[in-house]
Amino acid sequence: MKVRICHLLFAGLMVVTPITIAQTLNISSEKDNMLQQELYLDVVLNQSPQAQIGHFIQLDQQLLIDVASLEAFSIHSTTPAIMIEQTAYVPLQQIPGLSYQYDDLNQKISMQVPVELLVNQNLYGYKKQLAVTLNPQQQKTGALVNYTVFAQQNDETFSVNGWNELRVFGLLGGILSVSGNYQYTDHAFEDSQILDSYWEKDFPDKMLRLRLGDTQSHALSWTRSTRLSGLSLSKNFALQPYTVTTPLLNFKGQVVLPSQVDLMINGIKQSSQNVVPGQFEIQTVPSITGAGNAQMLITDINGQQQVLNFSLYRSNNLLAQGLSDWSFNLGYPKLNYGVSSFDYADDPAFSGSYRYGISNTLTLETHAEMTKGLQQGGLGSAYQLGRRAGMIHLSYAYSHTSDQNGQLLGFGYSWNSPKISLNYNGLRQFGAFNDIASLNDASFVRNSDQFYLGFNTKIGQFGSSYIQQNYADEQKNKFVLLNWSYVLPRHMNLNLSYSRDLINQQNSYYLSLNFPWAKRNSATATVQRNNQNNQLGLNVLHAVDQDQGGLGWQARANHTDQYTLFQGQLDYLGTYGLAQLNVQHTQSDQYHNTNAYASINGGLVILKDALLPTRLSNGSFAIVSTGQVADVPVRLENRLIGQTNRKGYLLLDHLNPYQHNSVAIDALDLPIDLKIETTQQDAVPRQASGVFIHFPIYKVKSVQMQVVDQQGQNLAVGSLVWDSLSAMQQQQSPKTIVAHDGIVYLDDVQTNHLYIGQHNTQCQVNLPDISKLEGFKDLGPVICQ
Repeated sequence: MKVRICHLLFAGLMVVTPITIAQTLNISSEKDNMLQQELYLDVVLNQSPQAQIGHFIQLDQQLLIDVASLEAFSIHSTTPAIMIEQTAYVPLQQIPGLSYQYDDLNQKISMQVPVELLVNQNLYGYKKQLAVTLNPQQQKTGALVNYTVFAQQNDETFSVNGWNELRVFGLLGGILSVSGNYQYTDHAFEDSQILDSYWEKDFPDKMLRLRLGDTQSHALSWTRSTRLSGLSLSKNFALQPYTVTTPLLNFKGQVVLPSQVDLMINGIKQSSQNVVPGQFEIQTVPSITGAGNAQMLITDINGQQQVLNFSLYRSNNLLAQGLSDWSFNLGYPKLNYGVSSFDYADDPAFSGSYRYGISNTLTLETHAEMTKGLQQGGLGSAYQLGRRAGMIHLSYAYSHTSDQNGQLLGFGYSWNSPKISLNYNGLRQFGAFNDIASLNDASFVRNSDQFYLGFNTKIGQFGSSYIQQNYADEQKNKFVLLNWSYVLPRHMNLNLSYSRDLINQQNSYYLSLNFPWAKRNSATATVQRNNQNNQLGLNVLHAVDQDQGGLGWQARANHTDQYTLFQGQLDYLGTYGLAQLNVQHTQSDQYHNTNAYASINGGLVILKDALLPTRLSNGSFAIVSTGQVADVPVRLENRLIGQTNRKGYLLLDHLNPYQHNSVAIDALDLPIDLKIETTQQDAVPRQASGVFIHFPIYKVKSVQMQVVDQQGQNLAVGSLVWDSLSAMQQQQSPKTIVAHDGIVYLDDVQTNHLYIGQHNTQCQVNLPDISKLEGFKDLGPVICQ
């Protein structure tokens, strides 16, 4: 490189400028000795200050921008780049439509760029959440026993029915569940059955669920579910509940100036975003089902506003593009469920379903079933028509048995909006269509139609339905239903419905008025006419608080042309379960009859060293431990649930599996001598399992003293305090320091000796015997010697 004296002088001047560097480069033989200056400038793009510094180079009178900076500012350019010392630059003057002003004094450049050159910004109108992580310290092996007992006494017989479940969780990372029921009548057991027994394990990171034992295959809208005992492997989105499975809604726009974009769907604000100049796209989770309208209110930095309107449609039946959902089951069909135990078909069977999002408007479905003497397969689809024309569903299935073939054709259409709902689903069978269930005496419908039309108006909601079903055994159902409901002042609800059985030529009328007059209190009056029979009813209800528990009751009276019925019920929901007592008296001209029944349900949990009676638990739960400290208030998602028992335990039910559950304790009313390390924890249980949440709470021996020297003077503020001689000599972290007036406070005293260092002198404090110390004690003046 040739270096001239003038260039060296220029480089010397540039040394005093910290942001820029002057160099001399030999770009080519034709531009030898050309002057260039490397610049790092603050950038203002379309009046929007950028957080990132831009890298430029000044070549004679031209200003060039580093291609990396060009991309960082989302500017798209097709202008050929120039290589300078292995770095690609683009001349600003050669970018079409771009203009700029370079402020040499303030080392700033203001660029004005056409919107078309700015790369699209992808924004999210919802809070994206990552899949939760299970806390190994909370996951413990435990067991749960659920039970329900129902006893009934009438004028002639006494009977008891029961149901129970044994569930072991944390067993090889999964749960083992066995459930059954039993019947007892007139001092003798009549029957008992095992309902379901299985071992199940979840793989949340892959959204997979494995089950060995009794299971129920997943059904599509045009297939039937089958109970099998064997192996089941399925994809389960519930294992990552924060995953969005339906297509996102996309809204596009562009701004010239920095702006705020407010997105509203059906008049409800969904999000607010700050956007820089350029084109942008906002993706958000659908908050509606059916047709709706969206508005984007764009407000720039000058206060100018514009509104963009969008029509949209959303369906839960669609999968997002590229997303799949499936279930595969292999085992022996289960027969006579609830009637006999371990009753299975002789031959194994396979049932599998698969769904895939081809695009955000088309989802394909496949289904197959196989067993000895049966092969069945089908294909279905869910397709969104245009922007908001509704959804159509099509399906076709074919079955083959040793002596019969059959086909099943399905069609459906749905369109829903805040004002109108329209739905139709139909099935048509050709030949003799069979599935696994039909081979086990559960006949398949030959044809069916289900039609619904509803209107939401100022004078109430109107609904009409038509349902018809024909089965192979000539059984037919055909109904027409009409309904009207209206919300009156004070949250009263009026409902009127009419139905007609078109096969038996029977009409039914129903009128009800519901009046809630206080929290959890309501009264409902009904008038009904069915097949020439009239009925009047009145029901008064005080519901139980599901969080705090307590007493609830219900009183009901019905009067018909044949009889009069009076019924009273008491409910009590406690920490250990739900108990109900019901008495019913029926009288007519011919007879009087009184029935009484009582029921109780609950559970028993064993987890770590806790044995707790609890309410009936069908889902996930947590045991909260406060280190044997009783009467500590516990909150779940800021709702007060209860207080710990005398051993410091409380069971929290109804937790959301694989989600964040905020569990907190209220420490405001606890004694001052208790030390609490944390008051809030995040509980993340598995499905149908328990977690152990420990809040370390323990009593401390705290003392306060005024430390003086041998002359009676307070020790200097800031003197260091240790609880052992070796800690002082090794200059370890002190326990505390001396405060004003020689005050020293220790909240967890473990020794009778303290060592205090002040400048180059040390002294020792001898405390009285603390072995019998409880809580807080002020020792007054003590001498450090």
